[in-house]
Amino acid sequence: MRHSLFIRIVKACEANSNYFKQRRNAAGVMGFSAFQKISAAMRVIAYGIPADYTDEYLRIGEDTTSESVRRFARLIIKLFGPTYLRAPNEDDTKRLMEINEKRGRPGMLGSLDWTLNDINVLQRSPLFAKLANGEAPTYNYKVMNNEYTMGYYLADGIYPDWATFVKFVKDPQDRTEAKFAKAQGRSSQGH
Repeated sequence: MRHSLFIRIVKACEANSNYFKQRRNAAGVMGFSAFQKISAAMRVIAYGIPADYTDEYLRIGEDTTSESVRRFARLIIKLFGPTYLRAPNEDDTKRLMEINEKRGRPGMLGSLDWTLNDINVLQRSPLFAKLANGEAPTYNYKVMNNEYTMGYYLADGIYPDWATFVKFVKDPQDRTEAKFAKAQGRSSQGH
């Protein structure tokens, strides 16, 4: 996550919840900061670690981490849900495709690699569900003189062999594969 995005999230949480504002306790000692509570919550959510694991890294106990996760999740849904946690519409999908086309990857909806977490998230993705069911918005593009009408995800070998996944080329065998691997930004040693 970009630092600027993390700061934006922390500031929004602080501004909309007293729980995330750092305060002094009855003994006059400063409590946990929004940065600590949100970092703990994000680690639990992103990595699926138990709440008591954050004590070692962030010096926050299990109870505080658990409460931070609950409050953080509710607050993120309230603050960002209507904009970022909704199913993408046709305009969103086209905008995403246009951005990736400018990056030299026409038709790409996203890039997935190395984690089973991506597969779990992907299975819950409204965008992917529409794409898998052939309901995604039409987006015409051409790659190597082949015309396509539906987007794809750039993925590695753990993903199923579906038309919506274009796999990374690990060990290019000819000039065409080498060119494709280079366009993917992958080297044969990298994966």
